[in-house]
Formats: sequence, structure tokens, C-alpha cells
Amino acid sequence: MAVQPCRVTRKFSRPLPETLLAILFGLLVLVEPFRVPLIDPDEGRYAEIPREMLASGDYVIPHQNGVVYLEKPPLSYWLVAGSFRLFGETEEAARLPGKLATVGTMLALFLFARRRAGERAGALAATFFGGSLLGFGLARIVLIDPLLTAAQTGAVLAFVSLVEADADSRLRTRAPAIAFAVAAAAAVLLKGLVGVILPGGAVVLWSLVTGRWGPFRRLLAPLPVAAFLVLAVPWHVAAAMREPQFLSFYFVHEHFERFLAPGHRRPGPPWYFVAVIAGGFLPWTPLLPRLRAAWPGRSRAAWAARPLEAFLWIWILLVVVFFSVSKSKLIPYVHPVFPSLALLLALTVSRDRHGLELRPWERWTLTGFLGLLSAAAALAGASGLVAIPGIQAPALALSACLLAGFLMVGSVSSIKPAEGLRVLVASWLLFLGGALGALPVYARWQGTWPIVEAIGANRRPGDLLVQRGDYAPSIPFYERQVTLLSAIGPGSELTFGRGLDRSGVFQSDEEFARVWNGPHRVLAVLHRDVLKEWMEPKRNLAPYRILATARRDKYLLVSNDPVRIVLAAPTSPATQAW
Repeated sequence: MAVQPCRVTRKFSRPLPETLLAILFGLLVLVEPFRVPLIDPDEGRYAEIPREMLASGDYVIPHQNGVVYLEKPPLSYWLVAGSFRLFGETEEAARLPGKLATVGTMLALFLFARRRAGERAGALAATFFGGSLLGFGLARIVLIDPLLTAAQTGAVLAFVSLVEADADSRLRTRAPAIAFAVAAAAAVLLKGLVGVILPGGAVVLWSLVTGRWGPFRRLLAPLPVAAFLVLAVPWHVAAAMREPQFLSFYFVHEHFERFLAPGHRRPGPPWYFVAVIAGGFLPWTPLLPRLRAAWPGRSRAAWAARPLEAFLWIWILLVVVFFSVSKSKLIPYVHPVFPSLALLLALTVSRDRHGLELRPWERWTLTGFLGLLSAAAALAGASGLVAIPGIQAPALALSACLLAGFLMVGSVSSIKPAEGLRVLVASWLLFLGGALGALPVYARWQGTWPIVEAIGANRRPGDLLVQRGDYAPSIPFYERQVTLLSAIGPGSELTFGRGLDRSGVFQSDEEFARVWNGPHRVLAVLHRDVLKEWMEPKRNLAPYRILATARRDKYLLVSNDPVRIVLAAPTSPATQAW
């Protein structure tokens, strides 16, 4: 049976428990109770580029460490730069656009599902998306993907609204068609051609399957097309006028070669994104078999009779198949299907009279999942098997939250089966709240924060700051200036910009040696692979003193300071005195 719009007449009645839990999930997405340093490379990159936009006043050509960076369109940089302008150049401000995009997607799902199947469906749709492991996790990282997911979800919901309006002569089709065009244009300015190819491809496939071409023709009306072109085209023209190599690099290399060529060394098996969905949709993954009830059927007439479910399924399958055949795979690529999965599952559960009751195998699968997480966290915290300084206390707190959820799902839902799903949602909310306490410790261990702190404590006026062997983008962000770069390999993300370098930040080996051996004090962030250079007599490099290490000794902060030099053995930096 197709889902029919449901007019909700209760305006001032008490909200359902599911609605209150969805609100708590939204607040948990937004809250930042502790300072969490940026983790390289992604967070440092997507925070540093907007910082340089504000510093230079150039909002057309993005720059990273003073170097032209045209791998991605600028909308996400503009949004983060606006957040910096309002709230300061902090980690919280850098993460705010992604968090707001996630909460906005949750709100859109809530309103869309509530109108069609009632308040419970809306609350569950928001919770299934914002509370999923991947949805919640990506919201807390400075990435383009939560913004792209919001834009593409807007396009999906706009098209479904257009389909409904097309079937009802009392409704106007112009507004949803323009909304689709605006959302697609925003997606293009966030991630390029996939922003319009994927939603547009889903529309065409839906039209072919259902035989209904009216909504597609309405998307090609003058107003929607004009709205899309006015929003999406000007930046591309301006960038091409500023940088003649932009069109070939941006469209050929960053779109077609990235998709078709294996040069990015991210192949992944064909089932890669199926595994991502199974893991990223936790803890709701055991509920996914219920989606059999939302499958339109085998006949074309069945798909035409259920346009909402048909389009959501086509969107999900298209995105998964599209990126599965790509030669470059990353976990966030499939993130845009999570809102549609959440919406389908919420509509299915809300239509089932026993929808809130966990089936026995669902209950015990979920109890086992939470139990394993609880045991792992307790083991890591109590025995110190995870060699992260300071992880024991957060891990123990996290295990306590998990244990509480384990007991709640296993026992309470057995006593009150009708409350099973509510108990699961509350248990997972408790777990995510406890997990926030471990984030600062993890970020300090996984990122370059120890080096950032050491630079702040040791840098003096007139010191030179160099990165050699690799580039950590969070360092110029925290130092509020670009750094000199040396021995950056051809596979670096700065390779294209290096060919257009007008800033002089790149050093040759000879220039680095001259600076290092010169009269000025130099602080150098070294990748551990370049330490062997100090063992080569022909380089004749002055000895270094280690000030800090980060990311399990992958990066070192060293100085050529002739005072109190400690000659470190390059082959084992972890054993040296700081």
C-alpha cells in the first residue's frame, strides 16, 4: 500500500517520547562539551582553506597554505568562513556548518515523514539518520559530506513533493521544482558534477520505471533551469577566467579520472559500500530486513502506485551502484543514502501495529552488539591495551554507558516488549553521550595537536617554521600563517597548486639545508621518513633537537637551536628524550 499524506491535527498535544528522544539526538549532534583538536588531513584542510579566504579576501580561488587548491568547489569553504566570521577561528566554528546541516536534515526528515505518516514516523526518521553511527560521526568532523547529504536530501524530498503535486491538480508544482534546482545547484557547489548527475539520474530512472514523465518535464521548465544555472555556473566561469588550467584539472582529473582511474589507491571490493551501510547504520542495522515491506514489488504498476518508496529505493540503489563501480572509494561517499534509508525504515515501522516491539532476534542481536562494545571499552580502559595516554578514564565511562544500554535493551524490552525500540533509542543516546568524553583524547592521539602545543610553547619571534616530508594542514591553521614546505612528494594534494605556485612556499633540498644550517632558528615538522637525511654525510645537516612527536611518532617537531642540542638517533625517534 502506498504511503498517503497524513494531515496531523494535534497541534498542542504532548509530544511523543520518540519526538523528545529525536530532539535530544539533535542537541547531542550540536553540543561540543570539550575542546577537540582538528585531526589531519581532512579537518585541517577544510578549516585552513576558509581561514585563508578570510585572510586574503579571495573567495573565488581557494588556497591551502598559500597554494591554489581547486579539487573541490567553494560552497563549504564559504560556509565555514562565514562561521569563522561570526564565532571566531576555532574548531567549534569550523565544525558548526556540518552539524547544522545534519540537524537540518533531521528536521527535514521529521517534517516530511510527519506530514505523510504521523509524528512517530517523523521522529523515528530523524533519529534513525542523526543517531546512526555514520550520521552522528560525520556530523562531528569538518567535512563536505554532511553538507552534500543535506543538499541531496533536499533534492530527493523536493522531487517526491513534486510527484505528489503533479498527481494532485490542487497543488502547485513550481515551488518543489525550483527547490529541486536550488538543492542540486548547492550540491554542485559542494562536490561537483555528482551533485546533479545523481539526483538527475534518479529522476530519469524513476520516470523510466514508472512511465510518468510529467515531473521530469517540470524540472526542465524555464524557472528551475534558470535557478540552477544562476546559482551553479558563475563560480565555474570566474574560476576558469582566473586559472586557465582549472577546467581540465577540475573536470577531467577530479571528476572523470578520479572515478575511472585507480591512481588514488582507494579501490575497495565491489561490496565495499554494502559493508559501510551495514556498519554505519548501527545500531539500527538489525531493523533493515523490515524494509521488505517497503519494496514496491516486481511489476511496473506496483512501482508506479508507490512513487515515494519507488524513488527512495531508486536513489539508494543508484548511489550505491554508482560509487561501487568507481575506482576511488571512501566511506563518506555513500552517506547521502542514509536519510532515505532512515525515512523508509521510519515509514515501515510506523505503519506496523507492533513496530516499536523488537523481534526476538533483533533484541538479542542488539543486546549482543552493545554487550561487545561494553566489554571492549572496559577491556581497553582497565588493562591499557589501547596505548593512548589518558584513554583509561574515558573508556571506563564509555563502558559504563554501554553496560547500562546492554542491560536496558536485554531486560527492560523483555519485560515490556512494546517499549523495545524506545529503549534501544534511549540506550544508544546514552552511549553516544558517553562517547563524547573520549573524543578529545582520541583527537590528541590521532592528530598533530602535541606538535601544535609544542610550537606555541617554543616558538620565538623571528623563528622560521618549515614542514618537510609531508604536509599537516592543521599547523598553518593554528599558527594563523602559511608554512614553508620542503620535500613534498608528487602524490601530495598540493601537486596541482605547486605548478601554479606564486607564493614561494616550496623549498628545494638545497634551500632547506641552507636555511637549516643558517643563522636563524628553525622549527621543522618532519615526517619520520626524512630523518635518514641526517645520517647522510653529503647533506651535512646540523643536528636536530626533538621538541615533540605526534601520531605515534609519525611526525616530529625538531629545532636546529644550537643551545642544549640533543643528538637524536634518526632510526628510533620514539626513544629520544624530548
